[in-house]
Amino acid sequence: MKLQFSFYVLVSYFFLFSVGLGESADKEPLLNGKPIPEVIAVINGENIDSNFLVNQVKIWKITRSRQGLSVSDKEEKEYALKTLNKAIDQELLYQKGKKEGIKIKDATIQKEIENIQSKFPDVKTFLAALAFQNLTIDRLTKKIEKQLVEENLIRMEIAPKVDVSAKKVEEVYEKNKERYKTAVMYGVSHIMVNSTEASLSRIENSDDRKKAERLSRILDLQAKELMDEILIKLKKGADFSELAKKNSEDEATQKKGGDLGEIDLNQTLPELAKAIADLKPGDISDVVKTSYGYHIFKLNKIIPSRQVTFKEVKTDILNALLKIEVEKKKREYVSDLRKSAKIKILL
Repeated sequence: MKLQFSFYVLVSYFFLFSVGLGESADKEPLLNGKPIPEVIAVINGENIDSNFLVNQVKIWKITRSRQGLSVSDKEEKEYALKTLNKAIDQELLYQKGKKEGIKIKDATIQKEIENIQSKFPDVKTFLAALAFQNLTIDRLTKKIEKQLVEENLIRMEIAPKVDVSAKKVEEVYEKNKERYKTAVMYGVSHIMVNSTEASLSRIENSDDRKKAERLSRILDLQAKELMDEILIKLKKGADFSELAKKNSEDEATQKKGGDLGEIDLNQTLPELAKAIADLKPGDISDVVKTSYGYHIFKLNKIIPSRQVTFKEVKTDILNALLKIEVEKKKREYVSDLRKSAKIKILL
């Protein structure tokens, strides 16, 4: 079972918590200049505390700031209310799931926690990411339980009522046929020699820095000279594969004669893409420098774009439409739950 919330949220916090820890943990949280109460909503007698909302707003503001965007009091309040309403919906689904007798085994939850923790460099970083959002293992456990209960409820109560006709799937394919085309692929081989660019920013002593600069230039020049010599041999008819096996420093492709496989130029380095795009099958590029080093490329073949058949994408289209319909039914389901629920918002 894949748990969407915990992994993505915690890993996001892993990248953000270091810039947010400067805020005092003891500082009273404010929203629109006013203190946020400890309990921000009561749903059928169950409290929703402010912990999650404070952290969601904090992360949102940090993200906006890093994007160079300011946050007005109005925007902050709107975001907070939107986040709170989402939490209310989740609580209603959880309560309904429990009422329907859905139970999650402790072992299942523990496995999810271990999976999340494994995505972090170490336990300390994992716990720091938790602490940043005022989460403990117990709180994380409860969050995971709630999401798993919700997912099970959706599978039991909502998904079975969703139906997408074969005609609808085919209509989507026909209307979006231009989107269902493969990219032009390039079969490429390369010879690569690492270039050496010293990391000088950490060298405080000026004499040491100058020595490092000189060494870096010498090694880089030697790499370029070697590649120029290889290029001359290739132009005289030397076998590309053999030279790659003998000279390339790319361990992943060296034994394969430099074969990089098939490449989508839209998904690779711009300088690499430019060098390959100018070639015809059988052509060899000049020496090209990228962030990885010096390269010489050989274009083996070009695989033209082609129309993907309906049969190939039928399942993908069906799954996408089912997901949309499930989400629509879920909103309707939650709307009905709200009608009979006792909801008190204290924010």
